[in-house]
Amino acid sequence: MTSQPFNEANTIEAALIDKLTTGRGPKWDFVNGEQLPKQAGDVLIGEYLHDALCKLNPKLS
Repeated sequence: MTSQPFNEANTIEAALIDKLTTGRGPKWDFVNGEQLPKQAGDVLIGEYLHDALCKLNPKLS
């Protein structure tokens, strides 16, 4: 039996992705971070934040 290293990917990340994308309740769309138009140090993506805020409050646009 081969043991996997103990890391976030095999302990928490995969379980959360599965729960949020397939579980009961609202479904989340998972997008791998490498597919997003951002730099590794970016905290927020301005365009995505703006679009999300306008969707929540159309008066902002």
